Amino acid sequence: MEHAMIQTEVLEVSMSYLSSRV
Repeated sequence: MEHAMIQTEVLEVSMSYLSSRV
């Protein structure tokens, strides 16, 4: 399930990105 792992990583990065913007 490589796709699932990548999806989770992207989601985590997105959260950090949103937090940084705020």
